[in-house]
Amino acid sequence: GVVHVARDITERKRAERDLAHHQALLETVIKQVPLGISLMDLSGNVILTNQMAGNIIGYSNIRSSIEERDRDILYRYPDGRRYVLAELPGMRSLNNGEVVTDEEMLITRGDGTEATLLVSSSPLRDEAGALTGAVVSFHDITERKRTEGALRESERQLRHARDLLEAVTAGT
Repeated sequence: GVVHVARDITERKRAERDLAHHQALLETVIKQVPLGISLMDLSGNVILTNQMAGNIIGYSNIRSSIEERDRDILYRYPDGRRYVLAELPGMRSLNNGEVVTDEEMLITRGDGTEATLLVSSSPLRDEAGALTGAVVSFHDITERKRTEGALRESERQLRHARDLLEAVTAGT
């Protein structure tokens, strides 16, 4: 005799469609969000990123090894000290499970231009809590920092002018 086996795969197909839909939605969000976003594997290699990340740091091949990026981009603290690899926010999330929120970082891009970034990172974990990677997000605050500096300078000049005016009027 012949045995016929039939299996209803409707539920599995629906789950596959739902998964594909959610993956496409996530990719759309990552592409559209106005932040640089990079997902790193346990070795620190970027495995997923968005175009904004490349635009911000001025590096078209952001999906490269951390060593290649570190060679082409100079990362510095606001006081000018250079980050060592293990101190970078994403690496701290990978190595120590640290959540970094809004850390100010100066970068010198491969083309020599400089920028100030606000960087956050967080470890990624699987259902069992094991570390699987890290997500790093950042945005360029260079213009904001320039504006704040210009405002401080204007305030300094205004105080100086006021002091001069007070000195002149006190002498009359």
